Amino acid sequence: MAGYSDFSKSNNVVEAENSGLFSASKIAKIIGGGATAAGVRAVLQPVEWHHTSSWYNSTDYYRLSDAEDRRDSIIKKSKSNKNTITGLYYIEWLEWGGTRRHPKATKHSGTYQCTIKGCHIIIHTPEGDVKKHTNSRGTYFVEREEENHERG
Repeated sequence: MAGYSDFSKSNNVVEAENSGLFSASKIAKIIGGGATAAGVRAVLQPVEWHHTSSWYNSTDYYRLSDAEDRRDSIIKKSKSNKNTITGLYYIEWLEWGGTRRHPKATKHSGTYQCTIKGCHIIIHTPEGDVKKHTNSRGTYFVEREEENHERG
């Protein structure tokens, strides 16, 4: 049924949660043990999705019973996603500004010390750190082969 419950969740999401379907981050909190949303997404297949926010984003929902059955796999995958890689990278990325109606992209590029942790890259610039998703549109990076890097 369309509509919202207390202005925070749609009635469809409330119905999904009552039937045992939750977002990856909520499932990670429920099963505990060091599970992460990335671990849940890596092991389970989404059952359905729901719109979130006024920007029409979509959020995948997973069956809690499946997560409980595969808890050990999720925790193992969550721990393997915590590797960090540090090194010198040539990187190009977009920073968005402006307004919602008139967005403006500013392109940045250069060789920077970066840390890759999970699916994010942290670019250490002289002005401060910039965090980008590795799969975001407008983000491109290549490791500089001549430099050493650490795996942790």
